[in-house]
Amino acid sequence: MPPIVPPAPAGLIPSPFPPEDPPTARDVAKAAHFEMVCTAAFAIQYKHAVTTAANLEHAIGPLRNDIMSIRNDITNMQADIQASQQRQADAQRCAARAYNRQVQLGDHSPFEEVPWKDGTYPWGYMLNNQPLPKLTSAEVVRALDNRQSQKYYSGYYPGVNVPDDRNERDKATLIAIGVPARIAGMAVERDGRRETEKQGATCLVPIPCWNNRCDGAASAFVHSDARKGQSRAGGRGVSVTPWRLTRLQRVLPATHSMAPAMSTLAEFSYGLSTLLASILKKACEEAAKTHQYLQRQKPRVVVKDIAAQVRSWRGVQVGVRIVNDTA
Repeated sequence: MPPIVPPAPAGLIPSPFPPEDPPTARDVAKAAHFEMVCTAAFAIQYKHAVTTAANLEHAIGPLRNDIMSIRNDITNMQADIQASQQRQADAQRCAARAYNRQVQLGDHSPFEEVPWKDGTYPWGYMLNNQPLPKLTSAEVVRALDNRQSQKYYSGYYPGVNVPDDRNERDKATLIAIGVPARIAGMAVERDGRRETEKQGATCLVPIPCWNNRCDGAASAFVHSDARKGQSRAGGRGVSVTPWRLTRLQRVLPATHSMAPAMSTLAEFSYGLSTLLASILKKACEEAAKTHQYLQRQKPRVVVKDIAAQVRSWRGVQVGVRIVNDTA
């Protein structure tokens, strides 16, 4: 018979020696033992793989449950953070709108940032790889380009069709950040008036007058000539020039703080006109007191008719001319 060759060694189980020829009982026993050892080795490998996976599953199960619980907690925390951010944005919006309402057009104090409806802070928001400008004044709003203006409008008015009219968008944006509607309308119309004033046109501003021909309820129109830097009266109006305003401020020092507002007559609002009326009335009262005082003086003086002069100046310029009579 041909010689019997044992299987090649697998590395884990040593192969038996070649049997005798013919095989003896010892060789048969070795072959049976080798079969049992090989079967046990492969069975142990399978059993080890199964038992290891089962033991790992039992060990990692509680940890997996804890991880899932942590994930749920993180999800809830993120929702709470988003809700807190939204409430913070709402509070910031209310506070900023209240502040911006006080600073009017932002010419002297800049606007505060007003978040969008979704809680996004628009200042620095990237649009086409460019940050959105900070809306610190009405001039900045008017200086936005079309895409920036449309983005601000869609942010403050989500779900609303963006109007094509630029003036309408700018006015709505100013109202959204807290500027009163009347002031916002003035800011939008101011650019058009400035272009007209550059060409020497006139701008009509209603103010009350105090003279012998019209009472406090009457109104006048002051024509502002931007090229000459002065104002002239039209109809039943008053004549107001920077020189006369300076004289009026000398008589009423309390009005000195309003000089910047008075010097820009083309932008007078109804509130400033009311204040001007009270100032003119005060000037008339002071002129009357001065006239009574000079009438009681002993030295011979020639007092020009102050009341007539005040009426001729229509309550704006107040002056007293005293001439010593030494003859």
